[in-house]
Amino acid sequence: MAFGSLSGEIETMVIEVHAHTSEHYCCSRISASDLIRIIQEKGLGGVVLTDHHYLWSEEELQQLRIDSDIADDFLILSGQEVFTRDFGDVLVFGAMETIPRGVTLSSIRERHIDAAIVWAHPYRSGQVPMETELFNAKLDAIEIINPRQKDWENNQGKTDWQTWGFIATSGSDIHDGSHSEFYPTCLKTEIKDIWGLVASIRGGLCRPVVGKFI
Repeated sequence: MAFGSLSGEIETMVIEVHAHTSEHYCCSRISASDLIRIIQEKGLGGVVLTDHHYLWSEEELQQLRIDSDIADDFLILSGQEVFTRDFGDVLVFGAMETIPRGVTLSSIRERHIDAAIVWAHPYRSGQVPMETELFNAKLDAIEIINPRQKDWENNQGKTDWQTWGFIATSGSDIHDGSHSEFYPTCLKTEIKDIWGLVASIRGGLCRPVVGKFI
């Protein structure tokens, strides 16, 4: 199924790439099953669970699929959000192990050379990343839109992306069932697994939703 982006472009898939569950993140108040239900109701093609320093196993994901009774073509994938001591939070897709808190961005890239690394909400709390940080070779994309950033911070991210042309994503950063702002990521290729997502991000075949997804 094709989805229209807010710019009028036709995208192959639209998926949520930043979401947390109560099963594996203490600050989340929504179960994975409820999260999936909400994402499905929005008409998205899938979700990537990105709990902090936790990677859902294939067995867990398969059981979640069974318990949630979802369509076969709805994607459920797992990445993880990792706190680094030099770049703050990053989303890591394609690492096959849980990454501990407080490592450096360089160490993640060196150990997980084939993973996709996205700088999560770098404009939050009034931060304005430098151009050299946004184009750091160890990063594959920048999350420019996130509801946990203020409107002006999201607008700054959008402006920087449009000015400099780096690879960008958006994320809803879901923590509870009352979530009202959704910012999934649009993909220009159909993906079937985590490696398809990695290839889409690293290849620049993705774009952020720059307004609320209804």
